[in-house]
Amino acid sequence: ASAWSPVRERLLKMPLRLCIEAGNVELPLSQLASLQVGDVLPLEAADSEGLVVRIENEPKFRAERGSVGQRLAVQLLERL
Repeated sequence: ASAWSPVRERLLKMPLRLCIEAGNVELPLSQLASLQVGDVLPLEAADSEGLVVRIENEPKFRAERGSVGQRLAVQLLERL
């Protein structure tokens, strides 16, 4: 078991990308091509549906928006 300890420690320190998915929007190509900085895109998901947290592109948790002090945050609500 101790032979695996260094491998385990490296794996536990390996960075993984988390992505918070707030919703979707469908646009025609003409509108997509004309997007500019400052444009606002209304999302199809309602706030009550919560957010999806993906780890390495796989959905893993449902979450809700929140804050910690002045920073935006999410609270994990359930494992998917």
